[in-house]
Amino acid sequence: MAEPSRFRTTPLREHGGGLDEASRASGLPPELICDFSVNVNPYGPSSALVAAVRAAPLERYPDPTAAPVRRAIGARLGVEPERVVFGSGATDLLWTLARVALAPGARLLSVEPAFSELRAAAESCGAEVGAWRPPPGAGLGIDLDTVGTAAAGAALVALCTPTSPAGLPLDPAGVAALARRVEPALVLLDESFLSLSDLHADLAAPMPWNVVRLRSLTKAHAIPGLRAGYLVGPRPLAEAVEA
Repeated sequence: MAEPSRFRTTPLREHGGGLDEASRASGLPPELICDFSVNVNPYGPSSALVAAVRAAPLERYPDPTAAPVRRAIGARLGVEPERVVFGSGATDLLWTLARVALAPGARLLSVEPAFSELRAAAESCGAEVGAWRPPPGAGLGIDLDTVGTAAAGAALVALCTPTSPAGLPLDPAGVAALARRVEPALVLLDESFLSLSDLHADLAAPMPWNVVRLRSLTKAHAIPGLRAGYLVGPRPLAEAVEA
């Protein structure tokens, strides 16, 4: 008789990277398969980035808190490095943010359609997940005023700009107004694709203290093989995520 399993398992979440399996299943070489999970900068990594990767001291353990890169990002953005957290891609940071910010029973309001990882992370933490979706015929546009009404009682409100999958921008002033309206709740603003849009200057728009800004270097620099991203938020939250 087979030994019963003593280990708790959960379904594997797919997050891209299935090209080799698709190649084996179809019998087609990878270069003939269009992988729609690869939504990164179409120009590929810059020559300066490739040179930096090749020069990296792979024989040495990195600083576990990524202090050098946090200082560099903080200097670039004009914020304290203690407010910056560096992670293994935006998804890594989303899951850790959920563990830190959403206690069991706390409410997440997810503005959808959107990237599904935060919802999955919140559910794994025992949080209550609510969704705000535009009504049929609204063209997937986001009405931040009605989002604010729906956010009553939420611990975390999740937005992205540009929106996913419609690619519509959110007005920074409207996001700031929403954040002030819902505080002390946190507002997650996923800006992973903003640097690739015509509105990249919005990355410098000031935001209230309770806005957590998430950015993906994987997407911006076309380096999915490295997995790199960072968030900027209030210092107590950043310290909790780092811990």
